Amino acid sequence: MQVTPGQGRGRECDAEAVNVGLIKKWIRRCDAAHQHSCVREFDMHLLPTAELNFIDVEDLCIVRPKTEVRYVALSYVWGTLPVLRALKSNIVDLGRPRAFSSAQYRLPRTIRDAVTLCSLLGIRYLWVDSVCIVQDDPVSQEAQLRAMGTVYGKAYFTIAALQSEHADAGIYRVGPTEAACKPQDVVRLPSRSLIAASNRPAMGLGVLSIPDIKWNTRGWTLQEHVFSRRILAMGRLVTWVCFGDQWTEDVEFATELEGSPISTDTANDDKLGIVTWPSINAYSKLALEYARRDLTYSSDTINAFSGILTPMNGWFPGGLLYGVAEFTFDAGLLWNPRGEGAHLRCDPGTSPLAGGSVMFPTWSWISWTGKLQFNLWGEGEDYIFPKRPFLVKTLVAWQKRLVSTGAWVDVDNTYHVVRAHFRSDKSPPPPIPDGWTKHFDSASGEVYYRHTSHNHIVPQPRFSYPIPPFVRPRDMDRKAYHPYLRFRGTRARIKLAIDPFDRSELSATLQERGRTTEADMTTSDGNWAGRLRLNLQKGDRVPLPDETIEVIAISEAALCLRKAAHAPDIFREISERKELDGIEVYEMVNVLWIGWLDTGMAYRKALGRVWKPAWTRAAVEEAELMLT
Repeated sequence: MQVTPGQGRGRECDAEAVNVGLIKKWIRRCDAAHQHSCVREFDMHLLPTAELNFIDVEDLCIVRPKTEVRYVALSYVWGTLPVLRALKSNIVDLGRPRAFSSAQYRLPRTIRDAVTLCSLLGIRYLWVDSVCIVQDDPVSQEAQLRAMGTVYGKAYFTIAALQSEHADAGIYRVGPTEAACKPQDVVRLPSRSLIAASNRPAMGLGVLSIPDIKWNTRGWTLQEHVFSRRILAMGRLVTWVCFGDQWTEDVEFATELEGSPISTDTANDDKLGIVTWPSINAYSKLALEYARRDLTYSSDTINAFSGILTPMNGWFPGGLLYGVAEFTFDAGLLWNPRGEGAHLRCDPGTSPLAGGSVMFPTWSWISWTGKLQFNLWGEGEDYIFPKRPFLVKTLVAWQKRLVSTGAWVDVDNTYHVVRAHFRSDKSPPPPIPDGWTKHFDSASGEVYYRHTSHNHIVPQPRFSYPIPPFVRPRDMDRKAYHPYLRFRGTRARIKLAIDPFDRSELSATLQERGRTTEADMTTSDGNWAGRLRLNLQKGDRVPLPDETIEVIAISEAALCLRKAAHAPDIFREISERKELDGIEVYEMVNVLWIGWLDTGMAYRKALGRVWKPAWTRAAVEEAELMLT
């Protein structure tokens, strides 16, 4: 029976052992068929490198080969149990043949199983952070940590121990594990066997996005996922995930069979990777994923994501400042919590605002954990073709401060300058910059642009106008900036208008869990002014019905309703407020509700939008402040 393209055929699994032959077949198939998607040299552009140690799975010791070798990397959860670590005091011993056979240097079970699996697959070298990085050598450790992207990016593939809660939990069906494994349910009939499709990858779900798998909840494992070109996901069943496809042990798909056709203009969207073109909408998928993950120590907030930021700095004009693209900085501030909300990362039992200061910027999404949404990043990406109907306009000359000298430097935020330069009504039109080509879209009758540095993207991106091209100074990620910004702009005092019934319902909800909700704002004369997204955590006080808040204007925006049928899905007030009846363009001022720290610095509490006519009626005043 042949496998039909787009469908799968059930495959029985050995309850005692992984199918090594099947894994070898997947590796060969990906090697042969996925050159267009799984060869990712652009991800590695100017990434830091370091000399690496490996476990030699034949001699069971640490080695440092003098030439480049094929190796596998292991991604796993350390947990809280003691883990064998390479130290300055034992690294010589670990380099002696059979060192890991001794009781003194016995590897944790998960690492032992990874060694076994590599041996079965015929791959001699395995990289594991705990024993391949000398953990008490700060100079070597810093170099190795900076090179994490390269370590996983250059690995032949990565073994991800999905089910392991800690380093000694083991890998299912490779070695003994803490819990029994029943990989699948099979019903035997006289003519055939029926296999229950309980494995979520068999039902088309991305195994690397399933939230109740421990490996998928840890902040540090995200960069290992992102940089790895190919992942052998070891759960109760084995799944192969690469940029070209996803295959799973209990279902045979046509695309994994030798000789079957492969589409070179599609990719596996479930596999996250480095964004190697200047799209904040594409980047938002990484931000969304990181925000929902946990960190044991809040001090790792930046470090756990910095490996991902390093190679992307050059693909975004102006780079990334605390995770926000500088070229479109105004749009980058337009993110919101959703669902049960988000909170500033902090260690258990501590308050993020204790002591009158914060370690990381409240204005950036990177400092928050929970459920976030970035829909306005995509809406505000007006340089992408076809052009979106949501136009962000600048109001503030943001400044950042160098740690080294204390000097204030302008945040790039030049999207509006470039947009104005390439306005379609200019006569004569400005010359097309080097590397850009102009094209005609017959469906819309409009022109678009492409740049040669994006030829590797599938499908190749189209732009409404040229933007600054790929530039990556080697020291771009070495310049450190303080987590606060200088704001010079306008502020106003606005009232929240929360219905008493809604307030009572919110108060009851907050006894059990957090919640986000939109609240109306009014000017001092009682007229409707706009909407604010409240981010309330469990135990928080609900704002009073007429509570006055302080907001700062961070940008303007305009949404052309005629071109945006989905407008009420973005801003619900369009269909709910009579003040907006009949308007063709919804003009707004994007505002941050700010609070104040004892140090005199302001911090972000919530994002909102004020209808522009209401903002002109409000008591607006000039302001200069530090926003952390």
